[in-house]
Amino acid sequence: MRVMPRSDSKPVKDGWLEAGATYAVLFLQTFRQDVLVWSDMQRAVALFPLSGFDVVDRSIPESWVIDVDLNGCVMLGPARWLEDGFWDRYHEADPVAVEVFEEERARLA
Repeated sequence: MRVMPRSDSKPVKDGWLEAGATYAVLFLQTFRQDVLVWSDMQRAVALFPLSGFDVVDRSIPESWVIDVDLNGCVMLGPARWLEDGFWDRYHEADPVAVEVFEEERARLA
């Protein structure tokens, strides 16, 4: 799945993403309808509302699986990213979580 940010969207205005560029969606959650994309400009990943993007490729990556949390949020992404505590470990710079993230990011790019 690939998206292009709208020129008037917050990620473009805030300097996270470039207008006119396309980005691989790394993860999708339905609770707030957010997409996770990598920002080369910030060298980081961030969740952004899907409403600020045009979908330019609707294909679903083969590595994605679906999960539903206790609040009913549907998440689609790499299975290893949906393991309990993965994002906490990643944001705490756990070397194994960072390596798992980078492997999956490279596969989805």
